[in-house]
Amino acid sequence: MKRMKIYDNVIEIKAKKGKDSNFPNNKFKHSFSSKSKVEVYGNPDGSLTLKSKNGKRLWKRFKYD
Repeated sequence: MKRMKIYDNVIEIKAKKGKDSNFPNNKFKHSFSSKSKVEVYGNPDGSLTLKSKNGKRLWKRFKYD
C-alpha cells in the first residue's frame, strides 16, 4: 500500500505546543499562501505527510537558544 492524497490545498494548520516545548501550551497557526500549494498525504502507517507541490519549504527554520 502506498500513500494516498487526502487534501490538495491546505490553507492553514492550528496546533498547541506540548509541555516539553520552549512554548508550552501556546497555540500557533501556520497559514499557507496560495503560492505554497501544500498537499496532505495519508501514509500506510496512518500518519500524515505535508508536502509542497513546488518543492519549497513550508516554513522557515527556527533556532531556539
